[in-house]
Amino acid sequence: MTTVVIGGAIEKYFFAGTKPDEIIVKYEKLTGMPMMPPMWAFGWQQCRFGYVTDELWYDVVTKYEEFKIPIDTMWADIDYMDDYKIYTISPSRYSNLAKYVKKIREEKNMTFVPIMDAGVAVRSDVDNYQTLKTGLDKKVFIKQALSDDPMTGGVWCGNAYFPDFYNEVTNEWWHDNWDYLNKTLGLNVDGIWLDMNEVTSFCDGYCIDSERPKSSLRNKAYYVPG
Repeated sequence: MTTVVIGGAIEKYFFAGTKPDEIIVKYEKLTGMPMMPPMWAFGWQQCRFGYVTDELWYDVVTKYEEFKIPIDTMWADIDYMDDYKIYTISPSRYSNLAKYVKKIREEKNMTFVPIMDAGVAVRSDVDNYQTLKTGLDKKVFIKQALSDDPMTGGVWCGNAYFPDFYNEVTNEWWHDNWDYLNKTLGLNVDGIWLDMNEVTSFCDGYCIDSERPKSSLRNKAYYVPG
């Protein structure tokens, strides 16, 4: 695997100590102490990509019951989204997801964890995608090097914009989107599968050539694979 850096500053930390415990304490003072996981997190959990409808997704639960296999948590991969747009539920394939989640939580004492990517799908129908529209309005996305326009990355949804969580407005916007998923779309969650939250993109450098600064090391004229 090749790691490509297209700009920005990189900070490195070195932790010194005479024994492992000292180094671990220093590391956790920087990153924060670990949280106590909920009890259900230690139980059996089912997750996979490919449940293309909510009926198939819920049928997994009934099969566990049929074969008398205990299960504590059902996860949902990006199948449940509308065109792989985060904070959406497919109206054609997963219209009953909220109902099924309520059923497993209330009747079966199970928990539910949906996937949520950090990349917001770039789509032409901006007005019909409130997460993208409000993100653009609030200017929460990481900008291009020489422009105030968002920089295009690439993840499961295709071209995507990445939120800049160093911006306090971004944190409020992210929280508002979860409220929308819960209160407007009626989806109750017990945990979050935060996917693609690391510094990564499916593109080899810049996804769109027009966003590439002329001085970029990723310009074809300058880049020599190592």
